[in-house]
Amino acid sequence: VHEVELSGLQPATRYQYRIQTGEVVDGPYVFRTLPAPEDEATIRLVASSDMQRDDARPELFDELIAEGVVPFMTAEFGPNLEEAIDALLIPGDLVDNGWIYEEWEIDFFAAAAEVLSAVPVYPVPGNHEAGSFYFFRYFNLPANGFDEHWYHTDLSNVRLIGLDSNGGHKGSEQLSWLDVVLASTCDAEHVDFVVAQLHHPYRSEVWTPGNTDWTG
Repeated sequence: VHEVELSGLQPATRYQYRIQTGEVVDGPYVFRTLPAPEDEATIRLVASSDMQRDDARPELFDELIAEGVVPFMTAEFGPNLEEAIDALLIPGDLVDNGWIYEEWEIDFFAAAAEVLSAVPVYPVPGNHEAGSFYFFRYFNLPANGFDEHWYHTDLSNVRLIGLDSNGGHKGSEQLSWLDVVLASTCDAEHVDFVVAQLHHPYRSEVWTPGNTDWTG
């Protein structure tokens, strides 16, 4: 797993990049930086959750990406994914069993490679990640919360807050952190919108076992 920090990037700018491991080189690929907050430009977010493999429909996530997200967004907003989508949000259950490497490799990363190579992704853990180290190894999330379980980041003038609603983390510590973040957000002149994501709903007709008063 490689981690590279890029600096000196300009806002709203397309950059080409390649990946090299030993003598193996892949690319080029393209990504685009976010616009400056003061520009108040349109931000397009795609949210998808619970894409863990279902044996009854094992290719569903592949279809969602290849036949849904990619053709729809490029038809609506131009042929380049990095221009059409600013970020991908995933509120949990990226794989069926977070402790099985092949599920990350095949069921998630291979299926979404076309989008993930061009668009930043911000996930939060669901119950199917089961606290696996793979989740925290594969995503470099903002370190302003608790060990990447919860965090916040600004996407231009949109503040994204990611929360961990799994057992063991549904406590007062995270809620106190959230209170502080929301208070500071109210004082942040560059923030015009706030989006929060977490896995367990407060009330849901579809997944009643996942309801949690903590979320409310």
